[in-house]
Parts: sequence; C-alpha cells; structure tokens
Amino acid sequence: MSICENKINIYLTKKFDDILEEFKKISEFDMFTDYCITGLAENDMNLLKELKEIDFMKETTKQDYLYLFGTKWVDFEGVEEREHMLTIQFESAYSPPIPFVELLSLKYGCSIDLSYSEPMSDKAGLIVFVSGYKSFEREMNYYQYRYSVENDFECLKDLLVIYPKESVFEEISNLDISLTAEEKAKLLEFVTEENDLKKIDSFESTNLKSKL
Repeated sequence: MSICENKINIYLTKKFDDILEEFKKISEFDMFTDYCITGLAENDMNLLKELKEIDFMKETTKQDYLYLFGTKWVDFEGVEEREHMLTIQFESAYSPPIPFVELLSLKYGCSIDLSYSEPMSDKAGLIVFVSGYKSFEREMNYYQYRYSVENDFECLKDLLVIYPKESVFEEISNLDISLTAEEKAKLLEFVTEENDLKKIDSFESTNLKSKL
C-alpha cells in the first residue's frame, strides 16, 4: 500500500487541546469517513455543505464514500505544541486528507497549513486553509518537496543511483529544482566519491577472483 506522509501546522487558536482530542477520537471509528461526518462534524449537514473540497450533492459509490475525505484511514504519528502553533504528523492511505483539514479549519475557525508527500506517485504539496477557506495551494513532485520544503539536500543523492552522472543535473533541473553553485559542487564531490568506491570494489573483486 502507498503511504502518504502528512504534517499540519495549526496557528493562533486557544483550542489546541480540543483539536488534539479530535485526533484521539479517530481510533473510535471503523471508517475515517464516518469519523469526519459523525465525530468531527457531529452530523451537522449545514457545516458539511460549506466544504468546497466535497460535493455532497453528487451520488457516491461505496468506494467513493471510503475516500470522501481524501483517504480511507489516518495513523497518528506525533505532536509538537508551541506557544502559538500546534504541529501534528500522521500517515494516510494513498493521498492526503484535504477535505478533513478543510473541515478542521472551518469548525475551529483557525489557520492550518498542510504539507504532504507520497513518493510512489511522485506527488507532494502545500495547502493553507484559513477558517475553511483555501488561501494557498502548491503542487510539486516528491524530490522538489523534499529539497525545497523539508530542506533535505541529501535526498538528491538518490537521483545519482537513478540517472548517470552526465545527465543528473539536467534531470534535477527537469524536477524544477534550482541548485546553487555550492550545492552542485557538493553533489559532484559525492559522485566522485561514489565512483572511487565503485572502482575500489571492482578492483578488490577482480583481485579476489584472480587469486581463486
């Protein structure tokens, strides 16, 4: 199964404890959709109809219902609370629970930014909701997200395994990633180190075979 990593930052609200309690309630329900409708929204159809990410007038199949709030389950991972911000990290099946975050922002009248990444489908993004209104959205590929949002330069080393040295910078550019001259130098240094290690491994392997 494909796992989507999610992180939400909730800002400037005195209801952090209430929101944490909402997450604890998820485990009480067999279906995430049931939790969102019955638990979070408390069966308030007027509240649910305000959601822009879901068309409640559209006829849905059982499969559609499972993923009505973006995913069929979420798995709580961790929380960090600061004076003016609450950060919650969790996993979800296949895709981010965008309508769930919209509903959370709408119900509590707070600002929430959601960042997500799913490597199998090469999808990632950032979304900001302010009292239920989507004020910002940016979609990107997985490595672009890791590099620009998570500030993870080291992840680009993965691409050296996928692409040959001669074309790796072109491929990185195709991912809409702009490297600084210093970062290019670091990556080239790593390529050289890797090639040297491969030569050593090859030499030792050849030497061993000749002795045998």
